[in-house]
Amino acid sequence: MPVQDDERERELVRMFNLEWDPAHQRSGVDAVLHVAIGDRWFRFDVEVKSTTAETVSTARDVGMEHIQRWRRMLFVIGFYSRDARRPELQRCLCLTPVDMEPWIASIESKVLVDFELAQRAARKLTLEDLHDVCGTKDSYSLQDAKRLLRSIRAGALATIAPDGFPLATLVNVATAFDGSPLLLMSGLSAHTKNLLSEARASILLSEGGKGDPLAHARLTVVGNAVRIDDPAGREAAKARFLARHPKSALYADFGDFAFWRLDVARALLNGGFARAAEFTAQALLSDVSDANELQEIEPGALEHINGDHAEAVRLYATRLLGEKDGRWRATGIDPDGMDLALGDLTARLSFPERITNGKALRECLGLLGQKARTVTAT
Repeated sequence: MPVQDDERERELVRMFNLEWDPAHQRSGVDAVLHVAIGDRWFRFDVEVKSTTAETVSTARDVGMEHIQRWRRMLFVIGFYSRDARRPELQRCLCLTPVDMEPWIASIESKVLVDFELAQRAARKLTLEDLHDVCGTKDSYSLQDAKRLLRSIRAGALATIAPDGFPLATLVNVATAFDGSPLLLMSGLSAHTKNLLSEARASILLSEGGKGDPLAHARLTVVGNAVRIDDPAGREAAKARFLARHPKSALYADFGDFAFWRLDVARALLNGGFARAAEFTAQALLSDVSDANELQEIEPGALEHINGDHAEAVRLYATRLLGEKDGRWRATGIDPDGMDLALGDLTARLSFPERITNGKALRECLGLLGQKARTVTAT
């Protein structure tokens, strides 16, 4: 019987200078190969397998998502001796999806019938059946809602026009220290004129992705929009907004532009089929009641982190969050986590526990850095 082994597969990863994905059980990617072509870097996902026989097996439950993923991946397969004490590598194959298609097709043929039957059975189920089996609890998706709130850079702002009709427009979005959405808008825009006469509004934040748009998570935040007129509040909003949208500095100080905050009333998360949940503002936003020190040091902390610990930020993104490699930077800190950005890409690093001061922040980031370096070493 063919036997797979994580230790042997790590040996193959080191041999081919691949990057091991510590979360491969979750993401389905064993390793990553980065290749430079000119001044651009390209990422290739790699399936790493080892065997002590002449055939290759899969040691996990296989779904159609695995089949689809394999057809886009490179394969590294190591053939080892049967020595029970210390199997030795005998030969190795590096194969493309085209090379692996006969094997992939054979696995697909074994599971396709089960999945087709499951799809037909699912069409007979009702929402009541799903709730009876899965329950209707909504706490499972709160972290998804918080992640979307902090990481999505643009959304559809819905306002109410004087004639009573709704108007949806695309706006850039950042978040205040507590997570309240921040907007930078011109007084000449239709949505600003609407908000001046009717403060009620909502913002749709969607992460998007391949395939059916409705299969991906989106968050609708409902509340009252408030223009930030006091100088201190405006400077705080400006700092956070420009950290997320640096190019907005070109017009942020124009006389007809103003920063707005959406005072959240509630939020609705739709994480895909049968994954809808509604949250109060208290549940969604970060508790900042005792985090004055953290808020005061945030600008200096970001400058220090990005200037002196850029490598740690890169490791947070690539090793702890599974993001692509690059010069990631920290753009915001709050009691629940840290916002990261790489060009137009964003990521959210959640803290293991709530942080309210500088000492706790240093200790937390130090521990996360150690964890990231440990992951890298493996």
